[in-house]
Amino acid sequence: MQVRQVEARIGAVIISVLSVLALAAPLLAPHPPNEQLDPAAGRLRPPGTSVWAIELNNQWRIADRVERRADGLAFERLGRWDLAAFDQVHNLTPAGLVDRRTYWLGTDRFGRDLLSRLLYGARVSLAVAFFAVLLSMTLGIGIGALAATSPRWLDGLLMRGVDGLMAFPSLFLLLTLAVLLRPSSLVLVLLLGFTGWMGISRLVRAEILSLKEREFALAARASGLSPLRVLFHHLLPNALGPALALAPLAIGGVILTEAALSFLGLGIRPPQASWGNIISEGREFILSAWWISTLPGLAIALAVIGFNLLGDSLRDALDPRL
Repeated sequence: MQVRQVEARIGAVIISVLSVLALAAPLLAPHPPNEQLDPAAGRLRPPGTSVWAIELNNQWRIADRVERRADGLAFERLGRWDLAAFDQVHNLTPAGLVDRRTYWLGTDRFGRDLLSRLLYGARVSLAVAFFAVLLSMTLGIGIGALAATSPRWLDGLLMRGVDGLMAFPSLFLLLTLAVLLRPSSLVLVLLLGFTGWMGISRLVRAEILSLKEREFALAARASGLSPLRVLFHHLLPNALGPALALAPLAIGGVILTEAALSFLGLGIRPPQASWGNIISEGREFILSAWWISTLPGLAIALAVIGFNLLGDSLRDALDPRL
């Protein structure tokens, strides 16, 4: 039991930290996530790179070194030195330049700050997973409860429909719909939510069918309560435990599915950042610029581990046999 408590706390800490980082992305991101000051000079910068940003007549230049000379500002860009007159530099001060930028996690092939894109990508990936699971839980619980309390013919009809949907490969269905719809964040939530509720509905139906024969349910019906009142006040609250325990595990699975779709170019569309499409953008440079794909991959792994730890602990806590 102590091990499960430790795992639950670790999972809760991981999820809390990722959620705070995602919610506070506009405050924590050092630069706009899609900012491309000087793609040629700023691309594929390794983590910890510090450069100068020079504004020249409404154009930005990234420089590794700058020197203030008598005839202007000299700066090293792409391995060679250039000279700009003082009146051409709009962010020049008597002491030097205003803008010095540090890319703590490096940059991608367009010169965009990877830390900023990871933070904004967390907002998208976690939000898509959360709302997709919320939709699938709502559908699964509602259809499962309806099937368990309906006449036998309607119960059989609903469950045969669920069996048919579960027999169809969900990933193939998602890929087909993604190709046809070219999903946005909202469409992706709907796709993942409408294809992930079947297992929850079967679980809720089985729990309610078992609870209907318990003494407290028989007593509630014998006291004259309506079927809806028995369902909402007695059966459903007791059947929600196993379903709710599945929610964190389902969120981890949806994060992986969204990342896979975005990696294939069928999920969140660039330039909007998500962990999956950041990995996809860095696959060409996996050896020369490892940080582009590795860091969002680590973020996905950390999020899935956190949700799985919390889900396992929640399942044990809500299982009366344990």
